[in-house]
Amino acid sequence: MCGIIHLGDKQIEIECQVFDPCWWRHPDPVIDLTRIKLDTDSVGPKPESWRAELTKIGGMLATAGRFRDTQQANRLGNIIAEVGNCIAEQAEISVRFEWTTRESTS
Repeated sequence: MCGIIHLGDKQIEIECQVFDPCWWRHPDPVIDLTRIKLDTDSVGPKPESWRAELTKIGGMLATAGRFRDTQQANRLGNIIAEVGNCIAEQAEISVRFEWTTRESTS
């Protein structure tokens, strides 16, 4: 596992493996935060910008987990998690991103 999305007390793990060689053709994010009600907020036809941003962050973590270059994957994964956590903190929601260092497969 490389990426982790924490939603309150729930945890969604993103594996580092490529299951589908054409993974980039699938537009679905790991988790779509524009469709999930968090804490006391509401979900509407036009979501708050942080919802779309954090949904993209989750997708980017999944993409970093598929990189062949371990160093690049770890570097990008850490940056993505940090940016996502800053956005979540600013929005004052209980979502947190984490990147676990991927081991080299040489």
